[in-house]
Amino acid sequence: MIPSSTERFVAWRYLRAPRNEGIITLTSVFALVGIALGVATLIVVTSVMNGFREELFERMLGFTAEASITLPGARIDDPEEWRARAQEDSQVRSATSLVEGQALLSVRGSSTGVLLRGLSPESLRHKPRLFHSLSGEERTAFAEKGGALVGEQLAFRLGLEQGDSLVVLVPQGVPTAFGSLPNEATLPLVGVFKTEIYEYDSGFVLLPLVQAQSLLGYGRSVDSIELRLEDPEQASSVQQRLHNLLPKELAVRTWQEQHSSLHEALIVERNVMFLILTLIVLIAAFNIVSGQVMLVQDKRQGIAVLRSLGMSPNAVLRIFLAIGCSIGVAGTLIGALSGVAFADNIATIERLIERVFGVKLFPFDVYSLPSLPSRIDSVQVSIIIGLALVVSFVSALYPARRAAKLSPIDILRSS
Repeated sequence: MIPSSTERFVAWRYLRAPRNEGIITLTSVFALVGIALGVATLIVVTSVMNGFREELFERMLGFTAEASITLPGARIDDPEEWRARAQEDSQVRSATSLVEGQALLSVRGSSTGVLLRGLSPESLRHKPRLFHSLSGEERTAFAEKGGALVGEQLAFRLGLEQGDSLVVLVPQGVPTAFGSLPNEATLPLVGVFKTEIYEYDSGFVLLPLVQAQSLLGYGRSVDSIELRLEDPEQASSVQQRLHNLLPKELAVRTWQEQHSSLHEALIVERNVMFLILTLIVLIAAFNIVSGQVMLVQDKRQGIAVLRSLGMSPNAVLRIFLAIGCSIGVAGTLIGALSGVAFADNIATIERLIERVFGVKLFPFDVYSLPSLPSRIDSVQVSIIIGLALVVSFVSALYPARRAAKLSPIDILRSS
């Protein structure tokens, strides 16, 4: 199907239409620009959606784990054994114990319900976003002196400052002569963390593991074992392997299951957006079809002459196929280069637009993003380029076959 030098020469001459055929040229330009815009838009939008997804899950997994081991309906009494067993898997980077329970936080007459979470300083180091939101002094105080860490939104709502005393009450009763009373502890506030996810920053209080176990009456038991993985996308395969390593009564949940509704919503949104934006490429493909049909109609006499000189129908097909594919390939390459360049420099372009028009496109107080995130996926870019090339080839095929089927006798007779 590769055209010969003669066929390429004729195709190039047909592409360079003279002035009296300006409509044909204009249609070809529209087709090229349409495909370029479609490919560029697809690359930019998918890159931005990848960036949003990565940013969201980086924040989420900066506070929760990629996978966790639990004992449904009960506590894990021997966490050290199962931590060691889980770390036998090559994908498991760390396994740390966790306890969690509801509590009432009271300070200066103000009270609010919170979720109390106990974790070790080692676990804190394996949560990058949470770890880096704390200063060195706050991390040291949490590890060595104990005390509470609260989210930024919770601290703002209650007017908390470092060094304040927090009264924490948990429902687990303490038996007394007058009945069961809530367990209570007064803890110093040693730091304020920031995950940039409102649910975590407004409703969680973090304590050292041993301190939380004592307050909740857990002894040495834990609620779950958090697993940090080398590659979060491999969580499902790790889950399958751990099912064979651990007792059947223990359950392994991945981050995809814990945030299933959000994860599935992002996948559906990405697929729908990809489908909608692909229509831009398909619309541009119709311009290739219409332009090629007009070109075939205009070059009927030329086709008759070529056929009379001995050119085969397949050669005519290759000429017009080369013309249509040239438009598609050129548009695809221009669109791919433009889309990748735009997506790679989207933060710079965003700042330039804000400076020129004096508006803030993505206010930090609304979106909690310093700039529009973007991550270029080479696999997705390859799929988009391949899709555009296939659509271009299919669009050029019909007019080319129509040109190849033209009879030179009929053309010369009707002229």
